[in-house]
Amino acid sequence: MFSAQDVYPDISLDHIFSQVSEYDIFRKYVKNFKEIDVPFLSEFYDDKSADCYIYQNSSNKLNYKDFANVEHQFTCIYYIMFKYNCNYKEALLIICNDFNLFDVKQDLKPTMFLGKDVNNPIIQHKIKSTITIQVRNWDIVDYNYWSKYTIDFGLLDSYDIFPCSNVYLHKGERTIVFNSTKANPIYAYRFTNDGKYSYKIYKPLSPDKRYKWLFSGGVKENIEGFDQLPLHGDILILNKSLKDVICTKLCGYSSVSLQGEANTLEQSLVDKLLKRFNQIIILYDNDEQGIKSAKSIANKYGFKSIIIPLEYDCKDLSELIAKIGLKDAKIVLNKLIDEKN
Repeated sequence: MFSAQDVYPDISLDHIFSQVSEYDIFRKYVKNFKEIDVPFLSEFYDDKSADCYIYQNSSNKLNYKDFANVEHQFTCIYYIMFKYNCNYKEALLIICNDFNLFDVKQDLKPTMFLGKDVNNPIIQHKIKSTITIQVRNWDIVDYNYWSKYTIDFGLLDSYDIFPCSNVYLHKGERTIVFNSTKANPIYAYRFTNDGKYSYKIYKPLSPDKRYKWLFSGGVKENIEGFDQLPLHGDILILNKSLKDVICTKLCGYSSVSLQGEANTLEQSLVDKLLKRFNQIIILYDNDEQGIKSAKSIANKYGFKSIIIPLEYDCKDLSELIAKIGLKDAKIVLNKLIDEKN
């Protein structure tokens, strides 16, 4: 291709970000991306379902994630590296050149790694990933993790959460094996869709954040905590994770969660829930992303929204329980709800 190390060896990411934002980079190089948190089609295969997102992570950085392909999770730089099959230095050179950050513009015309012009990539069919798990018994490592949130094994079982010894991620003919260890335990959230199981894999202590969550087919349509809801009730809390759904139940309220704060709350689901509950209150994280997503849903459906007060230095209910205990966390939650009613 070319060697960025031979040309402009002083290129740095800090220099680029001082003049160009992550958003600008994603907009230029991600073909179908328009807005943050709005799903779009992948440009890397013949995509029929909009499963890709650009979202803001807990460190306020933008990331690309394809929920249909666990291997496609990138920062803006690594997206360019993957798209053009280039190294890190070459990706920086492409950005500097395309955004005119050099005194002299180079004649660079990188092509997609699939071998075609950027605007006409070779079309490949999406290969859905599947997951199989090997279940193990609960142990002291699991107790130490979940008991922080006052969640016991019986409650985890009732929400179809299992400890795993091994998880197998199948992608075509390729299989990646993840092994549970004491330092990095693995849990599976199981869902049933059309008589088939699908899994969402949770590795809460994973040092590699790319593999903290693993997904298999159909999970976007599965609503966490839905199967455990009572037939009718007064208040339903919309959370952002199954762990917070369980913590909300411990505080005395029914709760469900989408597969993430970036996911869209569909009108069909709202209609189902409002036939069973008198009102829906949103409880998302108190960070920028959580507040933004909660505001979007609240404006669309007229729901009330609450957050954990910043004075507790906790982003969500589970963290609050771990910090001040279930009894006091319940008092905080009750007060937040009472203030809205």
